[in-house]
Amino acid sequence: MKTDTPEVATLITQEQLKNLPSQNRHFLSMSVLVPGTYRPYGHNRISDFSGGESLYVAGLDSGQNNFILDGVSNNVELTGSLNAVPAIDAIQEVSIQTDAYPAEFGRSTGGIVNVAMKSGTNQIHGFGYIQNDKVNARPYDFTGTNPAIQPLLKNLFGGGISGPIKRNRLFLFANYEAVRMGGKRPTNMTGTADGLLGLANQLTTYYVFDKTRMRDNRFAAFIQDDWRVLPKLSLSLGLRYEAFPTFQIQGNKQTNFDFATGRILVPQESRDWVQSYLGLPGGNLPAGYQYIPGGQVRGENIGLDISPRIGFAYSVSDRVVLRGGYGIFHTPPSTLNVNNTLGAPFSFQVQLTGDTATPILIANGFPNSGIYDTLGSTIPMAQFQQKYKDPYVQKWGLNV
Repeated sequence: MKTDTPEVATLITQEQLKNLPSQNRHFLSMSVLVPGTYRPYGHNRISDFSGGESLYVAGLDSGQNNFILDGVSNNVELTGSLNAVPAIDAIQEVSIQTDAYPAEFGRSTGGIVNVAMKSGTNQIHGFGYIQNDKVNARPYDFTGTNPAIQPLLKNLFGGGISGPIKRNRLFLFANYEAVRMGGKRPTNMTGTADGLLGLANQLTTYYVFDKTRMRDNRFAAFIQDDWRVLPKLSLSLGLRYEAFPTFQIQGNKQTNFDFATGRILVPQESRDWVQSYLGLPGGNLPAGYQYIPGGQVRGENIGLDISPRIGFAYSVSDRVVLRGGYGIFHTPPSTLNVNNTLGAPFSFQVQLTGDTATPILIANGFPNSGIYDTLGSTIPMAQFQQKYKDPYVQKWGLNV
């Protein structure tokens, strides 16, 4: 037990990862051991990017955590979710910090999930495992009917090896894990087939720009001092500064909406793209659009993300520690929230309608006039604040 730090954290050890049951073998399933956390059941956008798991800390959104793998950021900036998901057998330990963590940690209003990977040793070790219906036990039954083993259309297997490359200096650790799923996967190709055969009377195509082509440059700095005031009392003082500039979208392919004029604002630098890719002569758009300089279209982060941290730890006895702390914690908006390629003319759908006499053929493509008319109709638009600040949370707590 730590007696000199105010942070509230839970350490999940290698023995717990190895011995506690985990049906999907995802290390985040062990967060049930951590007070103040919640694992939602079912799928959401975060869990879909995180290997089927997501995590809420202190009631905050699952996209507001900071995942670290061996000291390196392990976040999907598109959603704020976990990026690489290491196998449980490859993890040495997991630390989940939920409150009063020091100024060295940022980019989070929720929790800090810090994963340390295994490394090799001077001894050679190896292991392997497999799970399927061939090795599963029969279900227990009180009727004496001896029921058959239930089929499991899932094969989970893997293994690892570790050892020295140069004794006491250089080591190797390797791990492999795979899942093979069985069962039928129904597909529906009817609409495509009808379009190819000339039997379709309605066809819709979606124009969506690749929203992952975004970039920004971030900066952070902090000062931290841990001071043992008395043998039983420690103070933690810190100050952190973070800069999260607005994401820049490649080619200025972003839009905004002006409520004053009722027009969709489009960067003038993208006019050539509109002409080339949408086939509109001169890049001319319908009357509801207005070309302006790109810097006036995208939002600007005007926030000053300064985060003070203060905390204390007092050892009441060898087994009891009183901890308390206060801090401000900032997090950047997820890329999905600032990605304004969601609006036309960079994201829209075109729908063509035919009849028996004039069926729709995919081979004929979509005429340019259909795109122009669609852009001029009532379509969803994207609107973002021209000036905005990053979200932040103030946390304070006292616990024993």
